[in-house]
Amino acid sequence: MNRSLRALSLGACALSSALLSSVPAEARIVIDALGGEVEINGFLSSEARARVGGGETYLNQWIQRLQIEASANYEDVGVFDKLSFVAIARPEFDTAYYYGDSIGGDRGRGGTKPSYLGNNFNYQNDPVGFGGFDYLIQKEGTSAFDHPTFRTGGISKIVTEGLQNEAWLSENFEAILGRAADGSKFSTSTSGGLGGNPQLSGFPVVSVTSGMELDCTRCLNVDNDPLDVAMNNTDSNRRIYPFRELYMDANVGDWWFRVGKQQIVWGKTDFFRLQDIINPVDFGQHFFFDSFEDIRIPQWIASAQWKFGDVGPTTDNAIQFVWNFDEFEPIGLGNPSGGWAHPFGKEKSTFAAFNEFFSVEPCLGPKSFDEVAAGTPGFLASDLCGSQGPNDRRKPSGFGQPVGLSYEDRPDWALDHTEGGARWEFRLGEFHFALSSYSAFNDIPVFRFHSVNAAANPVVNGTGIVANDNLIFDLTLHRQGIGGAVPVQVMDPQQALYKIASDDGNAANDGLVSGLARQAIAQNDASLFYTGSAGALSIVGGQTDIQYARSQTTGLSFDYFESYTGTVFRVESSITLDELVNNTRKANWVDDSDVMRWSIGIDRPTWIKWLNKNRTFFLSAQLFDTWYIDHEGDKHTGFYTDEHNFITTFFFIANYMRDRVTPIGFLVWEEASNSWVAGLNAEWKIDNHWSIKSGLHTIWGGNENFRHDSGPFSTFVVPFTATGAGNDAFAQHSVFGAAHEGIGALRDNDELFFQLKYQF
Repeated sequence: MNRSLRALSLGACALSSALLSSVPAEARIVIDALGGEVEINGFLSSEARARVGGGETYLNQWIQRLQIEASANYEDVGVFDKLSFVAIARPEFDTAYYYGDSIGGDRGRGGTKPSYLGNNFNYQNDPVGFGGFDYLIQKEGTSAFDHPTFRTGGISKIVTEGLQNEAWLSENFEAILGRAADGSKFSTSTSGGLGGNPQLSGFPVVSVTSGMELDCTRCLNVDNDPLDVAMNNTDSNRRIYPFRELYMDANVGDWWFRVGKQQIVWGKTDFFRLQDIINPVDFGQHFFFDSFEDIRIPQWIASAQWKFGDVGPTTDNAIQFVWNFDEFEPIGLGNPSGGWAHPFGKEKSTFAAFNEFFSVEPCLGPKSFDEVAAGTPGFLASDLCGSQGPNDRRKPSGFGQPVGLSYEDRPDWALDHTEGGARWEFRLGEFHFALSSYSAFNDIPVFRFHSVNAAANPVVNGTGIVANDNLIFDLTLHRQGIGGAVPVQVMDPQQALYKIASDDGNAANDGLVSGLARQAIAQNDASLFYTGSAGALSIVGGQTDIQYARSQTTGLSFDYFESYTGTVFRVESSITLDELVNNTRKANWVDDSDVMRWSIGIDRPTWIKWLNKNRTFFLSAQLFDTWYIDHEGDKHTGFYTDEHNFITTFFFIANYMRDRVTPIGFLVWEEASNSWVAGLNAEWKIDNHWSIKSGLHTIWGGNENFRHDSGPFSTFVVPFTATGAGNDAFAQHSVFGAAHEGIGALRDNDELFFQLKYQF
């Protein structure tokens, strides 16, 4: 599809309220039962979403959804003036995911279509992940599966060593995120098949696209069963599925109480959350296209509101207290095989796959039995996979050093881990104010390097690192009688930096490396060391975890209705103290910053007579800014985001045929990444029960912002990457590149959709 026509999506920014206003009138069922009044309503819908970006068109999702909302309502029960019990159930099933030909097809295993971020996983697209470092050691063979002897790791070794068949690779993996200089997905060339040296313009990496179990402790959504993914019963929505909400309402005089699994809505902006932070959001369902009501993750919460009327010059005073006593839940990023899995959901899978397949010690598979039996020199029975017993975790793909995502450090449930806050609303003249304060854990995952692999220089040995293991070349080089393994020690990143800085060494290269470490310490910028010492193999990767930390968010918002023009002016702001962020200048990549977020919005019903003589258009425009007050770095190093990230949104709602046909359109522009999202859809309310909706979502831009500091993996980027040579060779597209691309990271995920809905 022509890139200039891509118009629809993240610009659901203001779309959340637009979608809500476009729902057809409901036909409720009300009966007297259970000693009170029972009300039942809901809908049954079927929505097909076809992917039209990236040069291919196919059915990406076909979701069948049933939602039933039931309430039992009572009056004058004991001390309660009103008492209600509410249950909302929403089972669903994605037929295209479970049976189709997308990456999750064939029951979530072996779909033929790669995702919007990926290509088929092979040697050309990801040579290191697929075949290890074979092409650096000894170039031979013309086929990706022509391995006369076992060498250095890589997932294809599980096939070549006889543990899986070849189809297993395409059924379970894809290569994601490699970008050419123009931002297109991949740019590779090879010479001589497996023996050739791919000339990579980006840094593509492997992602798992099936429900296979990965060695990632407490990691959410990386290995859900395909049936659960099809039913949207992922880790993010697992609590008493299929019930979305289950709560009790009670009114006593001027007090209103609600306890149970619910959504709490604060704030005045559409789409972007400034004060609306109590419930996390599942962006893996359909990115930002659905209303927040549909993609918030309901939590077990107790809420109490007191309306105390007029106080001095203020009127309509109300204060709400909220206690979120649920287990901590981060934002949902989706299972990596899902049709709309967020880029960072796929990257969690990437890091988890690294830990599963590459961190383990390498071993030899069944194809090496004959060599062992024949007494081939250097091959031992103890080298065979499984020879250490049933708990032998070794794999032929292993590199023997810890890399990847080992665990997600989510807070366990404890009383002091629960979250809470309060909100005060009041009117002052024509202005409506809201002041809020909320204490909670950041729900956006932040990756931390909890260890790095500090290696001695392979040419001039003596950086002062006391090795307790050997690098990836140990098994293969020694088995082939070549020798030359690199000693390495797994260390805390800051500890490694100080250790290397304290070692002057006797060789010029060692002195250079330790000098870079001292410079990095003096300037508080670890990127100076990681990138400057890459050629000396000083740091060869590391292992990550995901961190969350508690912070305090205070928000202030107000709106004003100007009666003469019918215009509503909205202002909302929040400041979060010590919010956890990624900063590549830190040795472990983790920092904190105060973050200010603000928005200005204007809403107005407007006549556009040449489009509609009978009804006004509802127009809305918003300007957002996220300001990292303690920002460090530039486009390549430091914070992953710019100091300011401005986003502009616009949307309209129109009505025709006595409000039975409702077109909605929106446009979003993110300044920092120069990314755009646009959308257009129309709903026809056939009657009070039936409706049809169809539209287009499209994303483009962001393709000039994918380069960034590769940190502890700079060692592998500089020598092995053909493009970007020079001072910015370390700045490549890797698993964090999507942060620089902003909303444009999903630019190959355009879609057409059609929905048929019956409401009752």
